[in-house]
Amino acid sequence: METNDRFATYAGPNSSPEAMAILTTMAGPVSIEGAKPGDTLKIEVLDVAVPLDYGWIGAPPGRGPLGERVSAFRQARVRVTPEGVVFNNHVTIPMAL
Repeated sequence: METNDRFATYAGPNSSPEAMAILTTMAGPVSIEGAKPGDTLKIEVLDVAVPLDYGWIGAPPGRGPLGERVSAFRQARVRVTPEGVVFNNHVTIPMAL
């Protein structure tokens, strides 16, 4: 299964309809042959590949752990290295694979 970089064209709530449509590609839907609504599925992730050396983080106003402290949509491009996601020269968060 492959997914898109959903923030590649997203510039906030006033983004184009095309950019907004890309946001849904990360969440599915995913069809599992033979599964019925209400079934519990066990999924084993065999591999995760990060095809780019960057990613995006975003903070919408009024949501997430910062809640009302975020007054306007913010996004930032971050570097992705074998060591993890690099936020700045002092903070790198390892990726759990």
